[in-house]
Amino acid sequence: MKKLFFTLIALTTSFCSMSQVTFNPPPTPAMPVTDTLHGTFLTDNYRWLEDKDNEQVKVWTKAQHDYTLKYMNEIQKPI
Repeated sequence: MKKLFFTLIALTTSFCSMSQVTFNPPPTPAMPVTDTLHGTFLTDNYRWLEDKDNEQVKVWTKAQHDYTLKYMNEIQKPI
């Protein structure tokens, strides 16, 4: 009985891991901007993403959006 139980658990685990979709979104490049605030240096690697009029930000946003839609369509079951 124990062998059957552990076999079923092993099979269930292997089937679950095979059915999972990996999540690998497009990379976000770091473009550091450093400010000085009261003598302290603060570096923000992703401040460039705040400029919504920047063409690079638009391209990055579209890539993230497209990837999200693709991923959601892969993991959702049809209704």
